[in-house]
Amino acid sequence: MQHRMDQPGHGHKNSRLVRAYRSARLVVHLALGVLAGVVLPLMPQAARRWIIRGWCREALRVLGVRLALRGEAPVGPLGNALMVANHVSWLDVLMINALQPTRFVAKSEIRAWPVFGWLAQRVRTLFIDRTRRGDTARINGEIIAGLSGGECFAVFPEGTTSDGTYLGAFHASLLQPPIQSAGEIRPLALRFVHVDGSVNQAPAYFGDMSLAQSLRQILAEPVIDAEIICCPPIAAAGKARRALADEAAAAIASALGFGLVHRASGKSLPNPAERPTAGHPTHSRYPGQPDFGLYEALGPTSAQK
Repeated sequence: MQHRMDQPGHGHKNSRLVRAYRSARLVVHLALGVLAGVVLPLMPQAARRWIIRGWCREALRVLGVRLALRGEAPVGPLGNALMVANHVSWLDVLMINALQPTRFVAKSEIRAWPVFGWLAQRVRTLFIDRTRRGDTARINGEIIAGLSGGECFAVFPEGTTSDGTYLGAFHASLLQPPIQSAGEIRPLALRFVHVDGSVNQAPAYFGDMSLAQSLRQILAEPVIDAEIICCPPIAAAGKARRALADEAAAAIASALGFGLVHRASGKSLPNPAERPTAGHPTHSRYPGQPDFGLYEALGPTSAQK
């Protein structure tokens, strides 16, 4: 396993000058995204995927995020597949799209986000209104139609974000489509870590935090190591959606070193002896878990192109 010990630890923060420089680069990159978003719907699917993946990878670089991959990543476009991931930050969307461009299901409030909301619409995000009874059925219908047509979607079954130190309970309401389309679930475990292996909570977007506050925290970090663990795919045909949700949650919890999800409490904490924190770091990124393979940094020459 490759350890990155060449960067400052979690006690360092970027200077105002560095933050201003990154902010300026982000504004330019968002402007390029808006230009691409105007013509994106007119492009062939392969071209759209190439642009989305490239834009998201560059956005991560601008924000100082180093994305690494563990496990067997999908090669080529996924079809009739639902990616299921734990949810820590709005960076999660950039990370997954940098790996495999896909259509997301997001809460309707994101549509009103400046620039980001508009970009989300241009990449055909499905927005769900949780205040409307029956809106889940509408979303499921659109996902089923898309999966049957060979598309790939991504959902965050926790329904909200965490601070990255636990896994919330998985809701099963959006897991019916792959069952009906005889597709598969692709569990992804997402994590942000310091160079010493402890959890980095700076990227976490949760509670009453605003998007501006979250962005300031991210820009203050010299570097953010982000990791995606690709768990083995799960066939969905013939399974009950609750069982499917529990199986996906167990795979992600195992990959992150967390305990099994307890739906009654709404969250699950790992064994304190194994839990990586800033106060009690561990040199093993995934304590007590088997090695998923080589630690591969995603770059412009990656085999995932």
